This record gives sequence, structure tokens and C-alpha cells, in this order.
Amino acid sequence: MRRMKHPVTAIVCSPALRCIQTAQEIMRDIGVPGLSVRIEPGLFDWTKWYAACPNFMTDEEIEEAGVKIQSEYTPIMTRQQLQLLRGETKHDYYRRAQDVIARILTITHNTILVIGHAITLDASVRPLLGLPKDIPAFRQLDRLADLYPYCAAVVLDQTEDGGQWVVGSPLLPTTSADASTKHDTKFLLRS
Repeated sequence: MRRMKHPVTAIVCSPALRCIQTAQEIMRDIGVPGLSVRIEPGLFDWTKWYAACPNFMTDEEIEEAGVKIQSEYTPIMTRQQLQLLRGETKHDYYRRAQDVIARILTITHNTILVIGHAITLDASVRPLLGLPKDIPAFRQLDRLADLYPYCAAVVLDQTEDGGQWVVGSPLLPTTSADASTKHDTKFLLRS
């Protein structure tokens, strides 16, 4: 990530602990001075997969754990609003992810690293690429972690005129113990 042509200028992250931990390690690795994490509850997983909305760490608890967060960031969706989404359908989730990413892109400039979940990738990248809406069947949704494994990364570049998004040069996937961070590009670009 350090070798990308545009250095990361903002990290926006789901409030899930695993996402916060990923953000912390990436910040440590890329070493950009002054970089901090914006916690965005709207990037959290599809709530239907949870019996109850998790109790997220507070901003203070996150900072006490050593993660530098951007305290002046106003989330697009609050933790309280997220807790009200217990009956969220898959269509509701895809709409939420698209809306949150669209808002992030209007208030944040330069190179943004978004840390979310497998379903976040599927729900938010495809609309940016202008691909048709294709919300997977429930059996495919249950397999999304196979298609977009932990730490899978999709790089998007905006065209020079700022109008369109295109798939950029991929980051090298990490492979260890028969597991890889390589996502299924064919599934992502399905039509």
C-alpha cells in the first residue's frame, strides 16, 4: 500500500473491532503522519446476520486501546441509528452501503481507504463501477467471505475528468496457510 501512486489520506472504518484492528495495523504499516481513523457505523455488516446489534466500543475506549481516531468526524449514521436496523433486508443493506459510500466520497477527497466487511465490498463497489444492481441470493450472501476474504482489497481509481470509477491496479494479495486475501474479481464484475 505504501507503493501506491497516491498515498492514503483518509481511513474510514466500520465500528466492528476486527475492522478497527485492521485500520490500526494499516496505519502503523503505511506510516503517514497525522493519519487517523474515522469510525463510520454505516459501514457495519448486514444487521440480519446478528441476533442483536453488537455493543461497540466507544470512541474513548478505542483511543484507550491505542487507535488514533478522528474525533471531529461526524458519522453519516450514528451507532444509535444502526441499532434500529434490526429488520434490515438485504436490499436495505445494499442501499445503506451505497448511500454511506456516496456520502463519504462527497465529504472526503484524495485517496480514501474504506475498511468494512465482505458484503460492504459487494454492495458499494459495483454501483461505483456502473455495474447493474445484482444483489446475490441468500445462499451466495452466506458465501461472500469466500469471494471476498478477510483483508481483500479492491482499488478504484477515478478517471481524470472525475466522472467515472474504474478498477485500478490491484494490491498484491497476501497468502499464508492455504488462505489468501485475493478477492473473486469475476464475481465482483458480474453482469
